[in-house]
Amino acid sequence: MLLSKVFESVLVDPLICHANADQLWKVYNKGTLSRFRSCYHKCLKIFFGYRRTDSVTDMLFTLKLPSFDTILHNGKQQFVLSVLRSGNNVIDTVRVLI
Repeated sequence: MLLSKVFESVLVDPLICHANADQLWKVYNKGTLSRFRSCYHKCLKIFFGYRRTDSVTDMLFTLKLPSFDTILHNGKQQFVLSVLRSGNNVIDTVRVLI
């Protein structure tokens, strides 16, 4: 009986999470990600000796560094690929259901 409840929660809960995943990343973390973006830019400017008023785009282009959004996108993509390649039976079962 307990095992069936655990199995049900493993199969049903990810479906609910998947339905709300876009909201979680776009709405819930928007302010936090904005603060991280600002911190990333500020740290780069301090570390490489740029003025506060210098263009972030020019700085990143000159230093050949990725933008914060590129780093975030690559991290999300790597996570998704690692989940898809995991070979875990539970993840494979949930992926088939979604």
